[in-house]
Amino acid sequence: MAFDFAYGIIGDAIEIEQYTGDESIVSIPETIEGKKVTSIKKYAFKECRGIVEVVLADSIESIGSHAFYNCRRLEKITLSDRAADIGDGAFKNCDELRAVCMNREIKKSGCIKGILEEINHEIVFDFLYRDEENGEKNARILFPKYMYQYNENTSAKVVCQETLGSGMHYRECMNPDDVDYKRYDDNFRVAMALESEKTAQEIAINRLMYPYQLSKEADEKYRQYIEKNLIAILNRFISEEDMERIEFLGTLNMFREDNIDELLEIAYRSEKPAVTGYFMDYKHKNFRREEKRFEF
Repeated sequence: MAFDFAYGIIGDAIEIEQYTGDESIVSIPETIEGKKVTSIKKYAFKECRGIVEVVLADSIESIGSHAFYNCRRLEKITLSDRAADIGDGAFKNCDELRAVCMNREIKKSGCIKGILEEINHEIVFDFLYRDEENGEKNARILFPKYMYQYNENTSAKVVCQETLGSGMHYRECMNPDDVDYKRYDDNFRVAMALESEKTAQEIAINRLMYPYQLSKEADEKYRQYIEKNLIAILNRFISEEDMERIEFLGTLNMFREDNIDELLEIAYRSEKPAVTGYFMDYKHKNFRREEKRFEF
C-alpha cells in the first residue's frame, strides 16, 4: 500500500518524517509495514498550506517541534490523548485551527495542555470518553482567546504585561488527568464579563448539549443565561439554520406560550421555511387551545 509519507523505522515503531502528498484531508494510519506509527518528526508537515484537516491514529504518542508549522489552512485535527509529547511550535501559525476531536484513551491532560500552549485564539475541543461501566460519553468545551498587551510605565522605566480576554483563565482549568470541569464552569462569570456575546453563548450551549460532569448548579446557571438571552441566541441560530441547536432549546422548554408567537415572527421574517415550520409544529403540539364546548 502506497503512502504519501516519507517515514523511518525506529526499533519496532514508525516515525512519519515528511508529508509528500497534496490532499486537503490527511489521515495517518496506525500501522505501516506491520509496525505501529508512534511519532511525527519535527517539521514533517511544515508549510503544507493545502491541508485543511488531519486525522492522527490513536497510536501516535509524540508530535515533533514545528511539525505543522505554517499550515495556515489547517482547521481541524483528530487525535488521541496518547499524543502527550507535543514539541515547541508544533502548531505555530496554524491560525485557522479551531476544532480538535480527541479520543480520551489514557485520561491524561498532557495532550490538551500541549495544544492549548500553542493556540491563543478561540478553539473548541470535542472529547470522546470511553468507560467500561458507563459506555461512551461526549464533552464539547470552548476555550476563548487571549492576547497580551504591553504597557510602558515611563516613570518606572518598566514594561508591564497585561492579559486580555478570559482565555488564560480557561486554559488554567486543568488537572493532571483532565479538564477540571467545575473550575471551567465557575469561569463563566469571567467569560460573560470579557468575551463577546457569541462566545458566551457558545460556552453555555455546548455545556448543556454535552453535560459531561456538569453540576446542577452550573446547569441552572447556563439555563438562566440562555433564557435571558434567548431572542439574541435564536436570531443567530435561525440565520444559520442551525436546526440541531434550535430543537435542543426546545427540549430545554425555552419556548413557551408567552414567547412562541414572537419566535414564529422572527423565523417568518428570516425567510427560513424549515425553521418557521418547526415553530409552527411546536406551537400546534404544545400550545393548542382546546375548543370551547357548550352543552344544551
